[in-house]
Amino acid sequence: MTASVLTVTNTTAMTRCEAAILAAQEREKAQRERRERIDREARQRELADLRFQVRSHQVSQSGVQNAVRQTIATQQQQALLADLERHFNPPPPPPEPEVIYVEPVEGSDQLGTSDFNPKLWMQKPRSWF
Repeated sequence: MTASVLTVTNTTAMTRCEAAILAAQEREKAQRERRERIDREARQRELADLRFQVRSHQVSQSGVQNAVRQTIATQQQQALLADLERHFNPPPPPPEPEVIYVEPVEGSDQLGTSDFNPKLWMQKPRSWF
């Protein structure tokens, strides 16, 4: 081979090598850009998810606060209605005590009383022991 052919071959080989290096560098750059884009999109998705969770918690919290307010308002309303009910419809007065007359039995079964009745004393149960 002549020197000019070797030079052309070397030049072609160097061009191919440089082209391969450039292609590898471009691939690395494209891969790096792709990774950065994927990372950026992942962060954006995380932020969107966090915003959604915050909003969801805010909605839930406002629902709880509304329920508490409604419960307090209902309790106050019921207390006012109970006060009005007591004012306009007082409870009925307690019934008058009923007097019951008990007629004493003719005499008493107690020994030593002025109205002692031996028949009643005989009917009284005894425990001798």
